[in-house]
Amino acid sequence: MRPRHGFVDSRVVRSVEEGVSLIHETLTADPEAEIVTMPHVAAEFSGIWTPGFLIIGKGTDGATSGSSAFTIPALGDLTSQHPNLKTAAGIKGTPYLELLWPEADSLPLKVQLRDGPPLPQSVDYIPEETCVTEIIRAEGDLLAWETKMRNVHPGAIVYHPNGSLASHYAIHAVLNRVPLLISDEPAIGDILFPDVGGNGASEIDMEALRAGYFLALRAKINKYPAALIMLAGCHHIAAWKGKQDGFLGLALGFSYRLAVTAALAEIRHIGRKDRGIDREVLYSACWNKTHHSRVRARFRRALYEFLEADLWKRGYGGRRWFEFTRWAAVIHNRMAASNGQGSLEALNQLVHGVHNGGWGFNKFLRDELLDETAANPVTTLAECAPALYQLAGVLQCRKTELAQKQLTPGETIEFPQDFAVQEIYVADRDRSRRSEW
Repeated sequence: MRPRHGFVDSRVVRSVEEGVSLIHETLTADPEAEIVTMPHVAAEFSGIWTPGFLIIGKGTDGATSGSSAFTIPALGDLTSQHPNLKTAAGIKGTPYLELLWPEADSLPLKVQLRDGPPLPQSVDYIPEETCVTEIIRAEGDLLAWETKMRNVHPGAIVYHPNGSLASHYAIHAVLNRVPLLISDEPAIGDILFPDVGGNGASEIDMEALRAGYFLALRAKINKYPAALIMLAGCHHIAAWKGKQDGFLGLALGFSYRLAVTAALAEIRHIGRKDRGIDREVLYSACWNKTHHSRVRARFRRALYEFLEADLWKRGYGGRRWFEFTRWAAVIHNRMAASNGQGSLEALNQLVHGVHNGGWGFNKFLRDELLDETAANPVTTLAECAPALYQLAGVLQCRKTELAQKQLTPGETIEFPQDFAVQEIYVADRDRSRRSEW
């Protein structure tokens, strides 16, 4: 009857005997316990959302056990689509929503909602200054762990490598104000200081930003999850800057790839006639080659062609496409100059750009998703979380290698940048003056 994190482990029941055994184990641990049955989901990824965080791990329990968890700062509320859900679930403190992704490209299933303590907005949990006298690894039976956390000695801390502050182990440490470290393993005698207001990181890690950018330009990924990562990244700049700069680099790189791909497909309408080439054929031809020098040169030429009004029939290409896609060139050039702040400013401009037919990226995502993500960014983040998790593994292994890739001056994109209005004409309805026009 009392919500408990990591009570009796969930399991697949294959026979009546296994079911009876589970019932006895559960009622022995708590005579008032309830048992919930549901179809088994052979999930590729699992996760937990709680305000401020989305934690994702491999398999059906990677997030809750902390065995392979990755924590992503998250803005928004995954329960907001159901206004009465938290009340119906008896949430009095902080909601913890468990998620399962059956496959990497599937939408998450919301499988469990429970109560818990609010999590601090930091990687580690250090409630007060502590001199380390004992180091406890986060492992073992969860029922025993619950009792253990109630009876730790002063100076004892929990070390939870590859875990998260939302794992079952971490929850009990937080409930009992036991310091918990995920980032680094401490030593006996170390002095730990409370991390007031989060980890305090705000400066951009340019190495991580560059690594994410170059990985995004070359990653073998479909356009749809790449577009979701771009959109989620743009609306999480405040939460990720200085904390998950590699992810922001991915958003930058994917925004460039998508804009270049869209621009070079739009060129098929040049000359005031449709050349009859299917847009998807051009997307496929361009998508995995946007980092090539010849594609970059063709994109530069397209920017000039967009400004040639005589080349375009109404509703295609033209100045609106230039004003939209030029921000991809700005991102590329600012990354070449290691201007991280400027690159993120350009990302915001590009993501919110428009062309003749509406939102700039409506060739890849539905129009409404831009407003939906702005209102509740975690919804889009949850959809692309498995793709982010997989890319995060590559970033961890290849961060230095990717960050060392350089853009030479010859690889920047030159394009017209002076948009000052030179002269203003006012339309005159007097037909007798048409010759003057």
